[in-house]
Order: sequence, then structure tokens, then C-alpha cells
Amino acid sequence: MPESFRHKLDVYYVATIAYVLTLIAYVAVRGTVEGGKFEVVLRDPIVYLLAVCTAASLVGLGISALLGRRVIIRDNRLVFITRFKERVIQPEDIEWIGFRREEAKVRGGRAYPTARFKLRNRRRLLRLRVANFERKSELARALKEWTTNNNVTLLRGKKKRGGQ
Repeated sequence: MPESFRHKLDVYYVATIAYVLTLIAYVAVRGTVEGGKFEVVLRDPIVYLLAVCTAASLVGLGISALLGRRVIIRDNRLVFITRFKERVIQPEDIEWIGFRREEAKVRGGRAYPTARFKLRNRRRLLRLRVANFERKSELARALKEWTTNNNVTLLRGKKKRGGQ
């Protein structure tokens, strides 16, 4: 039975909200009260900087929401889906899959693995950051099970490969 995992957008939501609130707070603090009227100061370089950061985070959120990334793990293939593209990877296309733990940047956070795929017909590695998907521990488990069930070489941790 195929398992489907969606890309998380909560980081984008938090960043956007943080920038908007910071912009509002800065404009409110920077504004002046004269004659019973509150005047907003918009001609300030920091306001411009915060506005650009807010716009960039909104664009990032919009693009990520529009793409709708998903990973589907089926019995004999991996499917990477966006709204515009679908990429199917068969076990025979994979030379090896490596898992390396990336430390969480949050205090007390768990380290979740990043899956690196070495494809036979591609020079660069294909990276899948498991922590960026919903149900990250289930995704890591499902990828490892898929690897062993399909006789794909599984590498763990930091290992040097020939000549490196």
C-alpha cells in the first residue's frame, strides 16, 4: 500500500507571521503622536528592510503552497510529486541511499536523517530532507524499509567512499 507524505509549510507560516508582526510593531513604535493624531513613519530604511523580508517570506510561502510537494512510497518505486512535475525512481535507478542525521537547530530538538540518493544516471546526489515533511519519523522508517525491501545499498552516517 502506498504511503504519501506532504511537504510542511509551517516554517513559512511562522516566518511570515514573525516578519509581519515585527513590521507592525516597528512602525507603531517609530510613529509619532502630534496634536492627538498618530502619524506613521514609513520613510525609514528599517521599514523598507522589514517590508522586503515580509514580501520575500510571502513569496516563499506562496511558491511552496503552489508546488504542493509530496513523496509517495510504493512497493517498487519512489514518486516525487509537485503540482507541475512527477518524478518516478525505480530501485534499479539507484546506486545507493545514504542517511545522515542533521542536528535540529532548536534546543532539545531531535535529529532527523537526510536521505541522499545516488542515482546511476545523475552526477549529483538527490537530497530529501525528511524533517521538511509531515510525519518525518514515519517517512524515514518507510524509506529505510523500502531500501531493504528493494535490495538497494543503504549507507548510514559519515562514511568515506572510494578515493574521497
